[in-house]
Amino acid sequence: MKVKFIAKETKLAENTQEKITSKLELRLKKYFKDEEPEVSVKASKNKNLGKVELSLNYYGYKLRSESSSIDGIFAAFDKALDTMERQMEKCKTRVTRTRYDSIKNVEVDMSVEVPTQDEFTYKVVRTKVYDMKPMDVQEAILQMEFLGHNFFMFCRTDGKICTVYRRDDGDYGLIEQA
Repeated sequence: MKVKFIAKETKLAENTQEKITSKLELRLKKYFKDEEPEVSVKASKNKNLGKVELSLNYYGYKLRSESSSIDGIFAAFDKALDTMERQMEKCKTRVTRTRYDSIKNVEVDMSVEVPTQDEFTYKVVRTKVYDMKPMDVQEAILQMEFLGHNFFMFCRTDGKICTVYRRDDGDYGLIEQA
């Protein structure tokens, strides 16, 4: 198992990294039979609050869990790992039930020429790039829930680019390409 550690405002000692790696291998090995997963572990400590974020790819889904605890980084890591296992079990059940074994990525050219105006200058502070695979609306909502986001942009099976979002009333909305 490949584990990538990112520490913010704290340093993770070598033995701490080894403990986290061994715990990840012990708890997640049952989900990965033939492949070697890459897990990203982001840890930060702010005063007395330890925060850990785990992320990995599983059956083509980007899973992410985040937790914080006043008991330190290890307690936050345990909570985040529990959440990650629940997400993986839910994802595995979903994929097995729908028999969606092969996942193909679709390359979509998302470049748009935007005319620049001197009087209006907007600053882009972060750019995300990800592979879009064709999926239906229910799969997109599930992926959005796995990521813990309020919206998710995806490519429908007919090739249209759509966005699902969580409404304030708890339901979901869909924005479709014309």
